[in-house]
Amino acid sequence: MDLKYRKYGSGPAIVLLHGLFGLGDNWVTIARGLEKNHTVYAPDLRNHGFSPYDNAMTYDAMASDVEMFLETHQIQNPLLIGHSMGGKVAMQFCAENPEVPAGLIVLDISPLKYQARPEHLKILNAMQQINLEKYFSRNDIQAAVNQHIENIKIRQVVMKNLVRTDQGFYRWKPNVAVIRQEIDALFAAVRRPEKPLPFPVLFIQGGDSDYLGEADRQEILDFWSAKIITLPGASHWLHAEAPERVLSEINKFSIALNSAEY
Repeated sequence: MDLKYRKYGSGPAIVLLHGLFGLGDNWVTIARGLEKNHTVYAPDLRNHGFSPYDNAMTYDAMASDVEMFLETHQIQNPLLIGHSMGGKVAMQFCAENPEVPAGLIVLDISPLKYQARPEHLKILNAMQQINLEKYFSRNDIQAAVNQHIENIKIRQVVMKNLVRTDQGFYRWKPNVAVIRQEIDALFAAVRRPEKPLPFPVLFIQGGDSDYLGEADRQEILDFWSAKIITLPGASHWLHAEAPERVLSEINKFSIALNSAEY
């Protein structure tokens, strides 16, 4: 799987993994804040953005994509940072390849199983029900999206996934059909490490998010030996809403990691 990606800066490697219906561009602010001291890679995961489509959409498959991405670009000992689905991909990869990463940061997701979230189902339904062949402008598509979705943040996620082709018509970037088919796999639990990971792990949750409950936090502490911090006032999309605070925590983690003080 030849993942499309953006690359920034120079220095120790950081790989940023986006969430469901996201893409590497979601990380631009964070990447720009890290590029002075790091080489930052922001790939589009399979069936997202401009990366290839495939019928498999499991965490095993996506972790294998990350492994191939690191090998292809000769990225050694990266700090892996993942949000939501991307956090689960990063966790799966670390559990399978504990000798590879230098560290792991997970944004607002746990390794446990979830039920499909209403916001994701709304995005899926909107993308499936809006017939893009009927529209000739982004404004008209925006109006159609507004009829399906009330939440402004979710509308923005949908419109970020709209692209105009060279032929002049519009399409959705994600592979909507496969994501719908594999939705249960995307909310499944990921593999636990067989033994304590040999590198630091940090979980950052949004104070206004409900993605991490008590059982999730206990799983994180018991099997991932992680530190958990909360950003008050931030929702599940904390890296978009509070990029300065997320960037501050990443920088503190990275500095401690590189000085072996974490």
